[in-house]
Amino acid sequence: MVKMAICDESYLCEVIRSRIDFFFKGENMKYEIKVYKDSFDFLKDNRINDFDVFFVNLIELGNVLNTLMDFQYFSDNKISIIAFSLNNDFNVAFEFVKTEHTLDGVIEFLLNKLDTNKKYKFELKDGVQYVKAEDIMYVYKEGRNVAIKLKKEVLILKSRSLEEIYKTLYDHNFAMIHRGMIINFKYVKNIKKVDRLLSVEMEDGQVFFVSRNQCDSIKKLIKDI
Repeated sequence: MVKMAICDESYLCEVIRSRIDFFFKGENMKYEIKVYKDSFDFLKDNRINDFDVFFVNLIELGNVLNTLMDFQYFSDNKISIIAFSLNNDFNVAFEFVKTEHTLDGVIEFLLNKLDTNKKYKFELKDGVQYVKAEDIMYVYKEGRNVAIKLKKEVLILKSRSLEEIYKTLYDHNFAMIHRGMIINFKYVKNIKKVDRLLSVEMEDGQVFFVSRNQCDSIKKLIKDI
């Protein structure tokens, strides 16, 4: 069950609700929406821990956004905060994501992030396999092929580029540390600075180095996660 709160006094409140209904019902995902028409009702309710996602009007309800920012900073609970203004400009706050700043784009991002049971189809040389993003430790180039490392097995893909897979997995805390390697931060055991580079140790004991070109983006991702 995904619990969402919309904090808005304008007409956009119903627009957001209708688009959430459209996308979430289409994916058969269970969800609840609570609407707060003013900041007083929200701050009085004080049920931040009950929600996974917040849509907040940046202009009208700035004090609500400040409260959520404080909560996000001091709490281990990973919430998604969508700040927007009346010109329909939507932004995903406190998430390391690339998404179009449109309402539909933001909701699609949330669906990918929240639907942990979603399985992705991968064509193998000897068949097809469906895999959850959270079960993938890392993806790498194996000669001319691309391989996916799971906990107990390695899948050799038939014909997909590493860049294409990265676009699919980007919203699930994956990072491309160099041209031939994508890692899932869920399985990162340790990160060390070695000279001017970063080394990443995975839970299976494998150690990979981050290319110089990717060091800054990886440092930012570590900070945001």
